[in-house]
Amino acid sequence: MLRTLEMPLVVAAAAISTLHQSSLGTFFLIAVDKLHSLWYNPLLPLLFWISAIFSGLSIIILEATMTHKWLGQEDESELLETLAKIIPWVIGVYILVKAYALVFLSQGPFFDRPGMLVLFAVEVVIGVFVPFFMFLQRKVRSDNRLRAIAAGLVIFGLVVNRFNVSMYGMIHEGAAYVPSLLETLVTVGIIAAEILFFVLIAKYFPIFEHHPETVDYSLPDKFRKVEKPGSVAVEA
Repeated sequence: MLRTLEMPLVVAAAAISTLHQSSLGTFFLIAVDKLHSLWYNPLLPLLFWISAIFSGLSIIILEATMTHKWLGQEDESELLETLAKIIPWVIGVYILVKAYALVFLSQGPFFDRPGMLVLFAVEVVIGVFVPFFMFLQRKVRSDNRLRAIAAGLVIFGLVVNRFNVSMYGMIHEGAAYVPSLLETLVTVGIIAAEILFFVLIAKYFPIFEHHPETVDYSLPDKFRKVEKPGSVAVEA
């Protein structure tokens, strides 16, 4: 029964997450005169959705690496290396869409406030371009530590982007907002509770399946002829 429900649930989860991310970006389109032009553009819902894709893959890489190291779960390096091959392609699409939105769709000055420019540079350089070039290297994709660092940078960039759009980009010149101690403690407490909940579930419930070594996680290669076992290669 669970196997029968698995695929519909996966499809529903993908649809819900897609609608959630695009709707979240659409919500900020109402801030026409409030959100800084470095982030405000009509393609904000699409950018939110694309960034959620490669960030989600990065979260899987970081989570699987951490559970293997600290919870004694199976080493999923081969699968994670395959995910690491996909991430730079999605980041590349994100870079193209973001560049197009900045050049052709954004209105208003970009360099009027140095603080906003610094936040934008931190988000794009550290959270997008650095992991993009890291994931392009085979050495990084095949190394557990470097792969996890690149994934962590992607997640960091996503967090900075969401804060820039929802908070810092909304602050007008001369105004400042600093979260209070209570707000900070509540946020840290929620994150800590989620981590604790995940650790307890992973420790006491059989949510991790053992993947046999015979499973092939490699991407299909259509550019080279791969001879299958038992087949005879035919030369043109």
